[in-house]
Amino acid sequence: MASTGNSSTVYNNAKVPLFEGENYDFWAIKMETLFTFLDVLEFIQNGYEEPAPTEAEESNEKAEGSSQQFDELKKKKITYAGVVGMIQRAISISIFLRIMREKTSKEAWNILQQEFEGDSKRFCHIQKDCCFANQQHASFVERENDEGNLFFACQKAFQEDKNVWYLYSGCSNHMTGKKEAFINIDSSFGLKVKLGNGEHVEVKGKDSIGVTTKQGSKFIHDTLYVPKLDENLLSIGQLLEHGYSLNFENRECRIFDSKKRNVVVIKMTSNKSFPLSLNYEKKSA
Repeated sequence: MASTGNSSTVYNNAKVPLFEGENYDFWAIKMETLFTFLDVLEFIQNGYEEPAPTEAEESNEKAEGSSQQFDELKKKKITYAGVVGMIQRAISISIFLRIMREKTSKEAWNILQQEFEGDSKRFCHIQKDCCFANQQHASFVERENDEGNLFFACQKAFQEDKNVWYLYSGCSNHMTGKKEAFINIDSSFGLKVKLGNGEHVEVKGKDSIGVTTKQGSKFIHDTLYVPKLDENLLSIGQLLEHGYSLNFENRECRIFDSKKRNVVVIKMTSNKSFPLSLNYEKKSA
């Protein structure tokens, strides 16, 4: 947790995603990741109850080292206020009106969760003139078969591996710039997409990528081929769309399939990314 002297600055300067009423699950994952990194998730989960003034004053008179106790209390107050401020800055005015009377971060968070959880539809901005130009092109968000498409098993993540894929909340589909990773590729599929960082990239095809796991060959379906993309991106939105759930806690991400089986644990790196190393299925000659 940040020190007393600079904690208010840390929370005031923290960049937060803006929630405007759509894609709550997507927004909540990003906020919980940020809370975890700042070590303040407890204020969302458990809330914070300030001691009564009389108790604090009595403690100040009787206890040795009371100055330290009050410093800790002050630190918690600043941290708690910072968390509340982060939530308030992360929602639009229309959403803020729904929680403005709530005094605690836990109460405000619970109201948002109760009203919006499970209402996410899309997880990336795809240009309107391209998204549904062809019904076949829109099929890349179709639901997958549970067993045939369990596309990864628990593996170690290595950041410097050329086969590393990163969990990413700023795109609607899995994406890679490695054409050789595809089993086959539908080159007739093309559009432009806008990533969460505002960058526009051109898609030159889509298809499945074969992955070798301890359970045998699995597939990352409906993956977009983006030639100019340096990283391999696993779309959080597409995972949720296909029945997976993600839990960010203790600096790691656990991914569960539709049957609540834990299929992978990804450790968070020092630069706050979640890399997963995958072994590609070799193509037959």
